[in-house]
Amino acid sequence: METEKKLLAAREAERRKIAREIHDGSAQSLAAILLRLDLMAAENLSNNPEEIRRELQQIKEIVQDCLNEMRQILFDLKPVRENISLLSVMEDFFADIKAKYGFIVEFKTKGIPQIYPVYMQTAIFRLVQEAVNNSRKHAGVSKVQIILSESKEQLEILIEDQGSGFDTNRAFINENRFGIAGMQERVDLLEGRMKIQSKPGAGTQILIEIPLKGRN
Repeated sequence: METEKKLLAAREAERRKIAREIHDGSAQSLAAILLRLDLMAAENLSNNPEEIRRELQQIKEIVQDCLNEMRQILFDLKPVRENISLLSVMEDFFADIKAKYGFIVEFKTKGIPQIYPVYMQTAIFRLVQEAVNNSRKHAGVSKVQIILSESKEQLEILIEDQGSGFDTNRAFINENRFGIAGMQERVDLLEGRMKIQSKPGAGTQILIEIPLKGRN
């Protein structure tokens, strides 16, 4: 029963993440397209073909951005399957992101991570995925370092980049913008802890600790 509740919570967290991404990305892009089309109709540009071409080019660029955002969401939704180790799932993701974006994840392990219940595997993978995507999109770097350490007591995930960093006080005030809300939801689901250290110009370090005792 407890596992079923956690699975439901993981699915709800994933739905909220997708809703935020669509609201902040594709939905706003589509609204911008409609606004530009309305402006074109209101301004009656039929006698100004050069202005029409400029507007259509800008609309085309917005559509392309929207398409890229939707492809990214679909790419990120690659499912986590049962009976496959967390290590294999992560390595597949790191290979995909290198092939797609040229972004490198330097990945090390201490202790061999076991196969966890599917809700755990999904939550842990989405945490790593969110952190990697944040570094790729916002840190201005071409690589990130991740160390996954497992002991009898806990799983520890250390994620570091040497990028632009950010003001953590501002990030925690505006959690949705920085993806912290979704990450914290997953950490809470796993009854773990997350520490974020960063400041502008000094890179970012994220430490996630997940207790392993009593897991099934």
